[in-house]
Amino acid sequence: MTTENEKITYNPYKAVRALVCFFIFLTVILSFLIYCRYAKTKKVDISEIPLASDEYVSSIEKISIESDGTLRITGYAFKENESIESVNVSVVVEDLSSGSTYSLTTGIVERTDITKIIDDGSDYNYSGFQAVTKKQSLSGKYHVYIIYKNNGDNVLIDTSTEFDTAEI
Repeated sequence: MTTENEKITYNPYKAVRALVCFFIFLTVILSFLIYCRYAKTKKVDISEIPLASDEYVSSIEKISIESDGTLRITGYAFKENESIESVNVSVVVEDLSSGSTYSLTTGIVERTDITKIIDDGSDYNYSGFQAVTKKQSLSGKYHVYIIYKNNGDNVLIDTSTEFDTAEI
Protein backbone atom coordinates (compact mmCIF):
# COMPACT_ATOMS: atom_id res chain seq x y z
CA MET A 1 0.00 0.00 0.00
CA THR A 2 1.06 3.50 -0.68
CA THR A 3 0.50 6.41 1.53
CA GLU A 4 -0.98 9.65 0.38
CA ASN A 5 2.44 11.27 0.22
CA GLU A 6 3.99 8.59 -1.98
CA LYS A 7 3.66 9.08 -5.70
CA ILE A 8 3.49 6.27 -8.20
CA THR A 9 5.69 7.21 -11.11
CA TYR A 10 5.48 5.83 -14.60
CA ASN A 11 8.82 5.26 -16.26
CA PRO A 12 8.33 5.34 -20.06
CA TYR A 13 11.86 3.99 -20.61
CA LYS A 14 10.89 0.63 -19.09
CA ALA A 15 8.09 0.28 -21.63
CA VAL A 16 10.42 1.19 -24.49
CA ARG A 17 13.02 -1.31 -23.28
CA ALA A 18 10.37 -4.00 -23.06
CA LEU A 19 9.22 -3.29 -26.62
CA VAL A 20 12.80 -3.33 -27.93
CA CYS A 21 13.44 -6.67 -26.20
CA PHE A 22 10.22 -8.08 -27.64
CA PHE A 23 11.16 -7.06 -31.20
CA ILE A 24 14.68 -8.44 -30.82
CA PHE A 25 13.21 -11.73 -29.61
CA LEU A 26 10.75 -11.77 -32.52
CA THR A 27 13.57 -11.09 -35.01
CA VAL A 28 15.65 -13.94 -33.61
CA ILE A 29 12.70 -16.36 -33.85
CA LEU A 30 11.88 -15.33 -37.44
CA SER A 31 15.55 -15.61 -38.46
CA PHE A 32 15.67 -19.11 -36.98
CA LEU A 33 12.53 -20.14 -38.88
CA ILE A 34 13.97 -18.82 -42.17
CA TYR A 35 17.22 -20.66 -41.46
CA CYS A 36 15.31 -23.91 -40.84
CA ARG A 37 13.43 -23.50 -44.10
CA TYR A 38 16.66 -23.12 -46.08
CA ALA A 39 18.41 -25.90 -44.19
CA LYS A 40 15.91 -28.47 -45.43
CA THR A 41 16.66 -30.77 -48.30
CA LYS A 42 13.82 -33.13 -49.01
CA LYS A 43 14.61 -36.63 -50.25
CA VAL A 44 12.64 -37.33 -53.43
CA ASP A 45 12.20 -40.21 -55.87
CA ILE A 46 12.68 -39.13 -59.49
CA SER A 47 12.65 -42.62 -61.01
CA GLU A 48 9.04 -42.32 -62.24
CA ILE A 49 9.48 -38.90 -63.88
CA PRO A 50 10.11 -39.20 -67.65
CA LEU A 51 13.26 -37.59 -69.04
CA ALA A 52 12.69 -34.41 -71.04
CA SER A 53 13.11 -34.36 -74.80
CA ASP A 54 15.39 -32.00 -76.73
CA GLU A 55 12.67 -29.33 -76.93
CA TYR A 56 13.41 -28.44 -73.28
CA VAL A 57 16.26 -25.98 -72.81
CA SER A 58 18.06 -25.44 -69.53
CA SER A 59 21.22 -23.92 -68.14
CA ILE A 60 22.79 -23.94 -64.71
CA GLU A 61 24.50 -20.57 -64.74
CA LYS A 62 26.07 -20.47 -61.30
CA ILE A 63 26.65 -22.67 -58.26
CA SER A 64 28.03 -20.78 -55.29
CA ILE A 65 28.39 -20.72 -51.53
CA GLU A 66 27.36 -17.46 -49.90
CA SER A 67 29.19 -16.03 -46.87
CA ASP A 68 26.43 -17.32 -44.57
CA GLY A 69 26.93 -20.92 -45.78
CA THR A 70 24.00 -20.94 -48.22
CA LEU A 71 24.50 -23.09 -51.31
CA ARG A 72 22.86 -21.31 -54.27
CA ILE A 73 22.13 -22.74 -57.72
CA THR A 74 20.82 -20.35 -60.38
CA GLY A 75 19.77 -20.89 -63.96
CA TYR A 76 16.81 -21.17 -66.29
CA ALA A 77 14.64 -23.77 -68.01
CA PHE A 78 11.91 -23.59 -70.65
CA LYS A 79 10.22 -25.54 -73.42
CA GLU A 80 11.03 -24.15 -76.86
CA ASN A 81 8.23 -22.23 -78.60
CA GLU A 82 5.93 -22.40 -75.54
CA SER A 83 5.13 -19.36 -73.42
CA ILE A 84 5.25 -20.03 -69.70
CA GLU A 85 1.71 -19.64 -68.37
CA SER A 86 2.03 -21.49 -65.05
CA VAL A 87 5.26 -21.88 -63.12
CA ASN A 88 6.40 -24.95 -61.17
CA VAL A 89 10.10 -25.85 -61.21
CA SER A 90 12.23 -27.68 -58.64
CA VAL A 91 15.96 -28.19 -58.60
CA VAL A 92 16.95 -31.72 -57.61
CA VAL A 93 20.46 -32.94 -56.86
CA GLU A 94 21.57 -36.57 -57.01
CA ASP A 95 24.31 -37.71 -54.63
CA LEU A 96 26.74 -39.48 -56.97
CA SER A 97 28.03 -41.81 -54.24
CA SER A 98 24.68 -43.02 -52.85
CA GLY A 99 22.26 -42.33 -55.72
CA SER A 100 19.90 -40.51 -53.33
CA THR A 101 18.11 -37.48 -54.76
CA TYR A 102 17.15 -34.33 -52.89
CA SER A 103 14.82 -31.48 -53.79
CA LEU A 104 16.12 -28.02 -52.89
CA THR A 105 14.03 -25.01 -51.95
CA THR A 106 13.49 -23.41 -55.37
CA GLY A 107 12.12 -19.97 -56.23
CA ILE A 108 11.27 -18.47 -59.58
CA VAL A 109 13.32 -15.56 -60.92
CA GLU A 110 12.02 -13.25 -63.64
CA ARG A 111 14.30 -13.43 -66.69
CA THR A 112 13.13 -11.00 -69.35
CA ASP A 113 16.59 -11.29 -70.90
CA ILE A 114 15.86 -14.90 -71.95
CA THR A 115 12.69 -13.83 -73.82
CA LYS A 116 14.67 -11.07 -75.58
CA ILE A 117 17.60 -13.32 -76.51
CA ILE A 118 15.48 -16.22 -77.84
CA ASP A 119 13.04 -13.84 -79.59
CA ASP A 120 10.74 -16.51 -81.06
CA GLY A 121 7.45 -14.90 -79.97
CA SER A 122 7.18 -16.97 -76.77
CA ASP A 123 7.22 -15.52 -73.25
CA TYR A 124 10.07 -17.06 -71.22
CA ASN A 125 10.09 -14.29 -68.59
CA TYR A 126 9.54 -16.76 -65.72
CA SER A 127 12.05 -19.35 -66.87
CA GLY A 128 14.63 -18.36 -64.25
CA PHE A 129 15.07 -20.11 -60.92
CA GLN A 130 17.17 -20.00 -57.81
CA ALA A 131 17.58 -22.99 -55.49
CA VAL A 132 19.05 -22.72 -52.01
CA THR A 133 20.02 -24.93 -49.11
CA LYS A 134 22.58 -24.84 -46.34
CA LYS A 135 25.95 -26.20 -47.50
CA GLN A 136 26.10 -28.54 -44.50
CA SER A 137 22.94 -30.26 -45.82
CA LEU A 138 24.99 -31.64 -48.73
CA SER A 139 28.44 -33.16 -48.79
CA GLY A 140 30.22 -34.72 -51.75
CA LYS A 141 29.63 -34.81 -55.49
CA TYR A 142 26.21 -34.12 -57.02
CA HIS A 143 24.46 -34.12 -60.39
CA VAL A 144 21.84 -31.40 -61.00
CA TYR A 145 18.37 -32.08 -62.46
CA ILE A 146 15.31 -29.89 -62.90
CA ILE A 147 11.78 -31.15 -62.36
CA TYR A 148 9.87 -29.09 -64.91
CA LYS A 149 6.13 -28.83 -64.28
CA ASN A 150 5.43 -25.53 -66.04
CA ASN A 151 2.17 -25.44 -68.02
CA GLY A 152 1.17 -28.84 -66.64
CA ASP A 153 4.23 -30.72 -67.96
CA ASN A 154 6.00 -33.21 -65.70
CA VAL A 155 9.47 -34.02 -67.00
CA LEU A 156 12.96 -34.38 -65.63
CA ILE A 157 15.58 -32.22 -67.32
CA ASP A 158 19.13 -33.52 -67.10
CA THR A 159 21.29 -30.39 -66.92
CA SER A 160 24.55 -32.33 -67.41
CA THR A 161 25.93 -30.26 -64.52
CA GLU A 162 27.86 -31.73 -61.62
CA PHE A 163 29.50 -30.12 -58.62
CA ASP A 164 31.54 -31.10 -55.59
CA THR A 165 30.70 -29.26 -52.37
CA ALA A 166 34.38 -29.40 -51.36
CA GLU A 167 35.40 -27.45 -54.48
CA ILE A 168 32.86 -24.63 -54.46
